[in-house]
This record gives sequence, C-alpha cells and structure tokens, in this order.
Amino acid sequence: MGKKKKRAAKVFCYYCERQFENEKILVQHQEAKHFKCHVCNQKLSTASSMAIHVLEVHEEAVSKVPNAIPGRESTEIEIFGMQGIPDDILAAHYGEGEQAISRTLRSFPPADYFFKVESVSVLLNTRIEKYESGSFEVGGYKWRLCLYPNGKNKSEGKGHVSLYLEISDTENLPLGYADSKPRHFNVINTRCGIAQFLSLDELKDPCNGYLMDDCCIFGAEVFVIKYSGKGECLSVIKDPADGTFTWEIENFSQRNLETIYSEIFTVKEEVDPIPQRKPEGKEQKPVPLSRAG
Repeated sequence: MGKKKKRAAKVFCYYCERQFENEKILVQHQEAKHFKCHVCNQKLSTASSMAIHVLEVHEEAVSKVPNAIPGRESTEIEIFGMQGIPDDILAAHYGEGEQAISRTLRSFPPADYFFKVESVSVLLNTRIEKYESGSFEVGGYKWRLCLYPNGKNKSEGKGHVSLYLEISDTENLPLGYADSKPRHFNVINTRCGIAQFLSLDELKDPCNGYLMDDCCIFGAEVFVIKYSGKGECLSVIKDPADGTFTWEIENFSQRNLETIYSEIFTVKEEVDPIPQRKPEGKEQKPVPLSRAG
C-alpha cells in the first residue's frame, strides 16, 4: 500500500477559530464578521482600522472585536488573514507537528542566561503584568526574557506563566534564528515564546519541583545561525531626462588639470559628446564635436 498523503492544513480565523479553504475567503470572513462597523456596516481591513473608523466617524469607542471568542477580543493585535497570529496560537491550533514550538524536559540548566524569581507567591498576587530581564549577549546580538507571571491574556495565557525570548537591540538587525526550531527575528518580529509555558497549578504543586523556598529560576539558551554565504544587490537607475546629461564646469579656462571627470550617469545607447558654450549677449547653442576613430 502506498503512503497516505498528509492533508494540507486549512487556514483559520484567529478571532473565532473557524477554518477556511484559502486565505482570500478568510479575509472576506474577517471583514464581514469581525471588522465591520456596527453603525454604518462599512467593512474595514483590520480590527484597529475598524476601531479608528468608529471613533473618528461615529465618535464611539470600540475596545472589543465583534463575534470573537473570549480572550481574543482585543483590537490592539493587528491581524490580517493569517498574518499577525502569535506563534503560540498557531502552535495550539496546529499541534506539535505543524508550526509548533516544542517543549521538552531536561535536567541540566540553560547555558546562556538565567534569572531567579524570589517570593513567587507574592509576585502572583500583585498587579505586575510583565517583567523584562536584563539584556544578555549571544551570537553578537542582545536578548532579554519577558515573563508574564499570571499569563499574557491577549494570547490566551490566562492561568499560566507566559515566557518569551525577545531581541532587545534591533539596530542593523540581519537575519538571525533562535529556539529549538528556527525562528526568524527581525525589526518587526522581535520576540518568540509560549503563552501557556507552564500552568500556575503545575508551578505551585510542590511535587513538580519548580518552586524551592518560594523561588523559581527561568533561563534561556540561544543558538544563532549567522549568514556567511554570498549575495547580490539589484539597483534600478532611471534614465536621464530626455536621454540627455548636462555637465556644467565652472571657471573652465582657469583650470590647469589635465583631466576632469563628471559624475557617473547612465544612457541606453552610446552618444556623441556635445559641448555647449554661451557667448556674452548671444543665445546659447550646442556645438557638435566629431568623434575620433
């Protein structure tokens, strides 16, 4: 018997988990069900554009996306089709086999960075939503860990500890990858992690060993793949206006240099040079020169 072909994963709506055959149909669904103005029924492209439209045109404030499941009503997350969906949501939807961030247990600590959280029980009862660690350098880049003690609610992290690896210095950021599976970090996509990293019940259970004397240690181990191959750059230059390049040399008669170079210019075909002179009181006329050879 031949191998059974794996069925291609369908695209899905972040706001309601409904699946579609392609992203074009998904975008139409989002515009009709989640991004439509409730006052004038105008369809917008994103949740934030819908909220701005309602505020500016109808002078009403919209803080929740219509018809969204609990935990995904925020208008602050920029979603368009499948674009903008957090990695952990993709992982939860598709499972460990597709686009997932893998999680494994090991006995030895992370090699690159760790930070210790003391008085965890006190921290969990505060209103501290997020804690950012100090920066550490790996592979020539600066990183930090972002910890949400009670979960990142916008990414369905409620009831869990949420943990993210974030690149903290994005200036002149080239291609870089991290995590157990390659993840792309750039100026726009600066973080990667898991909203449901560890449930609070598992964290608090003394049998699991995560808490010792009300302390817990988090850490990171980063591997960076640096690009060392060759590449090229394509640059398109516009032709000079009317196919003509004019070069004006000031104080020409006073120059003693044997050779003078103009700036670089581009033409489609080889042409004859035509110097121009402007006698006093007379109209300027081009004077053609014969070409050598």
